[in-house]
Amino acid sequence: MRRETFHTPGPLTLDLRVPSGEITLESVDGEQTIVELDASGWNDDVRGIVEEARIELRERGDRHEVLVDVPRKRRGLGAIFDRADFRLHVTAPHGADVHVSTASADVDGRGRFGDLKAEVASGDLRIADLSGRADVKSGAYPSIRRTSPARGPFCDSSTVNSTR
Repeated sequence: MRRETFHTPGPLTLDLRVPSGEITLESVDGEQTIVELDASGWNDDVRGIVEEARIELRERGDRHEVLVDVPRKRRGLGAIFDRADFRLHVTAPHGADVHVSTASADVDGRGRFGDLKAEVASGDLRIADLSGRADVKSGAYPSIRRTSPARGPFCDSSTVNSTR
């Protein structure tokens, strides 16, 4: 398993790009973001993919961005996608914005998050508490619980765009 810890005070965006598997998000009090990346079928090929993944902290104007980009590997002439299932667990401060892109992964967010931008071709998308806008492109119907109007905009067609 690969583990990285970043100091992320202030506004934060999680930019998560994982081809397949499971993505678990948890928001907590504090100023640290912890990224844990693992995979099934832990052989040399899969170990190499986990080690090659970009996991980094970047400054974006007045905010931090934590990028997790797991490469899509192909075998032979590039015709067959390496079907390793990745397990990504991210613990971040409350209110982090989430951008997630996956071909085939379940996404489960527990805690309080800000904006959500998601492209999930196949897999479940569950976000427990979202206070900002949601732009979701998904092959399945997402499950997003919105906060009350006192803490953020209420869920309506202008704040949740879900295409199937």
